Amino acid sequence: MPLDEMAVLYRAHYHSMELQMELTRRGIPYEIRSGIRFFEQAHIKDVAAYLRIISNPFDELGWKRVLGLYKKIGKVTAEKVWKYLSRHEKPLHAATGNDFLDCVSKTAVPGLMKLQNTLNTLLNASPDINPQNIIEILMDNGYREYLQERYTDAVSREEDLYQLGYFSAKFSSLADFLSEVALMTNMAEEDERDPDTATKDKIILSTIHQAKGLEWSVVMMIWCADGMLPLARALKDPDGEEEERRLFYVATTRAKDQLYLCYPLIDYSRGMGNMVVNPSRFIRELSPAQRYSKSCPYDQWIVNENHRY
Repeated sequence: MPLDEMAVLYRAHYHSMELQMELTRRGIPYEIRSGIRFFEQAHIKDVAAYLRIISNPFDELGWKRVLGLYKKIGKVTAEKVWKYLSRHEKPLHAATGNDFLDCVSKTAVPGLMKLQNTLNTLLNASPDINPQNIIEILMDNGYREYLQERYTDAVSREEDLYQLGYFSAKFSSLADFLSEVALMTNMAEEDERDPDTATKDKIILSTIHQAKGLEWSVVMMIWCADGMLPLARALKDPDGEEEERRLFYVATTRAKDQLYLCYPLIDYSRGMGNMVVNPSRFIRELSPAQRYSKSCPYDQWIVNENHRY
């Protein structure tokens, strides 16, 4: 089956994070219709920059990206701050000292003070602080407000970051996690520089919304689990469940020949330990006859009870 005859659909963009990493790791070309690659998104890069300076305080590019998040700190000011920090044996501690504020003009001082407060909170946290804790501290120390001021989809971006934190728990250390992120980013950049990339046969990755009106021979729907499809936050709206059911139907009818409904038995991604997953209520609503019959409204249901597809 040609790759471009296959599509993977999901309810929210962050649902594809691990799939993007695995496809990149295996050298399987893919095209994202739901936005840019997960680790190339601005908010992911912002938080990754914080993680990098915690892991390696001499990371110049990390510092400059972090500094650029604060008001009145442009490239020239960030360069001055970096020169100040790079002269110290412990840049993180230097950034929390009183002299730190003297290396910039008065207009940039309020921004540096906010950065200092965030760094102090991070340094005063438990010695075994992990990426998930760091992300929570960042969100509570101004980055949530930054997202709300800058983006119309701030809630969705915040969800991305929390999922990134949950995913990081699989790694034994912050350094290992950042190495994996760097590997994925570098491989993605190399793929984009490849002149043959545009002509490659690629599997399609898309949210359900972006897939409207399109069809593929094979459609694989991932995260068909309660809380993911239907999406938990969508259920807070009075008509949310019915809208989610409509999206589920839209997704299933994108398949011309084969349709796979997939969900994990165990979910490690929500910060709740090894949580047993319930299949989507939309799957449970289907009668056994609908699941196996080709006369149902969908072209073909493929249900393997042993693997819970």
